[in-house]
Amino acid sequence: MVVNNINISETIRKENVMDRKKPEQITIAEELHVCPECGYEDGFHTSFVRQTKEKCKIILICPSCHARFDPNWMINIRPVRTPDCIYSGRRKSFNIEISVTQQTSAQPN
Repeated sequence: MVVNNINISETIRKENVMDRKKPEQITIAEELHVCPECGYEDGFHTSFVRQTKEKCKIILICPSCHARFDPNWMINIRPVRTPDCIYSGRRKSFNIEISVTQQTSAQPN
C-alpha cells in the first residue's frame, strides 16, 4: 500500500526488523537515564528475556526511540514457599525472591 509516496508495507516491515534487533551492549558508570541513541532523558522501560527456568536477562528499552540496551544484568528467580501461600484450584501461588547480578564476562559489540 502506498500513501503520499510512502510504501506503508515496506515501512512496517523495516520497523518490525528494527524491533527484533539484538540489544546493544552498554556499560553504566554511575547513572544511566539518558538514551544514548535519541537523548530521551527520563529513563528506560525494562524487559526480561528468559535464559533458564530460574534466570532472566534484563534489557533496557528507550520509551522514545525504542532502542534496546543490554547492561548485562541477570535476575535469579526462586519460588519461596511461605505459610500464607494461596491455593486456588490446582495452582499454587508462591512468593518470588529476585536478586539482580551484574555479569562480568560481557564482551562489547
